Amino acid sequence: MNATCRHLNRPAASIMVLFLVFFAGCKEQDEEVEGAQLNKGPTYRAFEAAAIELDVPINILMAIGYEETGWEMVTGQSERSIDPSGLSWGVMGLAEGRNLERAASTIDADLNEVRHDLSTNVRAAAALLSVIAANTLGPDYAERAALGDWRDVVANYSGFSDPETAIEFVEMVMECVRDGAGRVLDNGEIIELQGVGDAAFEQAYGDG
Repeated sequence: MNATCRHLNRPAASIMVLFLVFFAGCKEQDEEVEGAQLNKGPTYRAFEAAAIELDVPINILMAIGYEETGWEMVTGQSERSIDPSGLSWGVMGLAEGRNLERAASTIDADLNEVRHDLSTNVRAAAALLSVIAANTLGPDYAERAALGDWRDVVANYSGFSDPETAIEFVEMVMECVRDGAGRVLDNGEIIELQGVGDAAFEQAYGDG
């Protein structure tokens, strides 16, 4: 599958546009695409299950995954990451020495399982976000926190020691939340994150 078919950048495309782009560039994959369903595959289900279980906004979780890996399972390196030189793993791009170990410890999981198992990788990332949110926003964060409050949580989650890099990462994630994203993955899954839009973003997240 060529790169044109697999990478659809923000703003998020409608499902019709996703199909048209895919058909135009990869006609040999028509049968695979016809059988695919929007947000029904294992990757989206992993996001959905982890977000529900661990009280993390699914758009925050998915935006992080999109910015780190484009929702693909990476094994050691992600060209999309803000730090492509580091070793990162799984759909969430959990990075060695940055947030991989912290995420694994929150669910008491083996590092190799977090690296290579889709559901465990996403669940570990969501658990780390949840722990940071509870420590930063209070134990009742899920009931009272506005989505804009997650900026500091995402910065802490990133694990970047350089504050400027952490801020840049946060802005990338929040931009993805605002604009949305959509891709046809290497495994044929079609995933779309609906953006909240400019007006809702300004209201929910603020300008800063």
